[in-house]
Amino acid sequence: KFTLFTPNPDGVYLEFDLNIMAVPDSLKQSDGTIKFKIFAMDARGWGASGEYSYGYNSPTSYVMADGDWHHVSLHLKDFKASNNSGLFTADQVTATAGAYCHPNSLRILAFVFGTANSSGKGTMTYGLDNVKFVIN
Repeated sequence: KFTLFTPNPDGVYLEFDLNIMAVPDSLKQSDGTIKFKIFAMDARGWGASGEYSYGYNSPTSYVMADGDWHHVSLHLKDFKASNNSGLFTADQVTATAGAYCHPNSLRILAFVFGTANSSGKGTMTYGLDNVKFVIN
């Protein structure tokens, strides 16, 4: 559970270290990366009434699946308000026009990993460390 209080997302980053330890080749992109995005759930929760009540999608990102730790930094201004249809794939970002992440309502972060092809299946083992909000 995360809480962030700031007047706007300018200069605010979500940062973390990610290590893809074990993953089937069918889940990797052709360049050896894993596709992912972050879905940040709003304080109002699933299906609650109100403006942008479902959450926020980050841009689609990639991390090397080489067993090493990689630092990831995502600017909150690049998260877009979305309904829950944006949660299901790493490619889909259903955004509400003109809406950006409202930092004061963030509560729960979910990682959404994508596959290199629609038939890709398997179990992935990954490590996550040093999750933090950074204000520059």
